[in-house]
Amino acid sequence: MAEKNRSKGPFTANFTYTDDILQDFAAVYQLKKKVPPMTRVICAVLGIAGAVYFGYALYVDGLSVARIGYLVGCSLLLLVAVSGGRDRNDGTIEKYKKHYAGRKVEFRIDEDGVWMQLEKQKNQAHSKFNQIYGLYETPKCFYFVIQGKAYYIVSKQSVSGGPAEDLAAYMQKRCKKTFLHYDV
Repeated sequence: MAEKNRSKGPFTANFTYTDDILQDFAAVYQLKKKVPPMTRVICAVLGIAGAVYFGYALYVDGLSVARIGYLVGCSLLLLVAVSGGRDRNDGTIEKYKKHYAGRKVEFRIDEDGVWMQLEKQKNQAHSKFNQIYGLYETPKCFYFVIQGKAYYIVSKQSVSGGPAEDLAAYMQKRCKKTFLHYDV
């Protein structure tokens, strides 16, 4: 009986991963890694101020583990400000393109979480709502982030069980998170 209930959920999605969907994912993945400009400015100001202050304190008052630690911390802030999360190709986008392009996928989102069955894959992927730590959205897709670089990518066009907006509201309520919107 439990299996019968599990097969019915409030939302499903059946579609094929197209180049368009995977390009949308690539754009989101690259944007997600970038540090926003205002954050970079704040890191730069704090990094420079801290480096000057703790560098001077180290020079005047002598060697101290705390001062050296603070100086290193300020240097890391400067590194964040300068790098800004530039393109760091870690292979994730290529992996998704290689394994997903042209393959059919079935999603089920029910009271037990998110289920995904990829064509020609023996096992289903399943995540409970408390395992989803990020919700992202573009005009084309929803992205449910589960671990590190693992994403459930759901085409908004393919959602059944209600409009895509209802799925977004359902996921926010169940995951206790809000969607970050990306216009890519």
